[in-house]
Amino acid sequence: MSRRLPDRALAVLSASTVLLSVLFVGLPGVDLAASSLVYLDGSGFLLRDTMVHAAVDRFLRPLAMVTVTGFLVLAGLSLATGGRFLSLRSRHILSIGLVFAIGPGLLVNAGLKSWIGRARPKNIVEFGGERLFSPAYAPADQCLQNCAFVSGDVAFVAAFLAPVLLLAPGRRRAGIVAVVTATLLAGLYRMATGAHFLSDVVLAALMTWILALAVHAVLYRGER
Repeated sequence: MSRRLPDRALAVLSASTVLLSVLFVGLPGVDLAASSLVYLDGSGFLLRDTMVHAAVDRFLRPLAMVTVTGFLVLAGLSLATGGRFLSLRSRHILSIGLVFAIGPGLLVNAGLKSWIGRARPKNIVEFGGERLFSPAYAPADQCLQNCAFVSGDVAFVAAFLAPVLLLAPGRRRAGIVAVVTATLLAGLYRMATGAHFLSDVVLAALMTWILALAVHAVLYRGER
């Protein structure tokens, strides 16, 4: 059975990314308005410095390194056994590895975060900080490293669409729902801690999903 999603899904996500990018650039106040919904005067962002914040930073975020390490181990075992271990063949490993390496790795953390230099909501004047707000995509000098645009955490969660696309159609549908839900929760969490604007999380998710679909389409082209 085909492992390929309809080209329409890729087209819809691409069009959505363009339209939302125009919105965020043309109406930058949308980001400030969205962040104000999770910010309380006198108290700060809803989840910042809370038990939830501490638990996520201590346990869940380090899970990223464990996940990457686990994937490398499984990939090595699969290659060493000719794909007999967990049925992870070289093309499966390549499709997953490319999405995680290019998406959260090169595009987000090594690229946009450093090039754009956007200050995080918690650091701008509107929310009690000292930095200046800058719109999505606009190069700024308000942050030198690990900046706001776009969200690395959201891109990492969204990248799990790559392994989900390798599932059988019945399981794939449930997997997609799980990935979308987890990505949404990750985005809301990052906004509620003052780490990211709405555009940071939305565009991180869309860019990563487009990448996952494109890689899958290229590597599994012609399968029915």
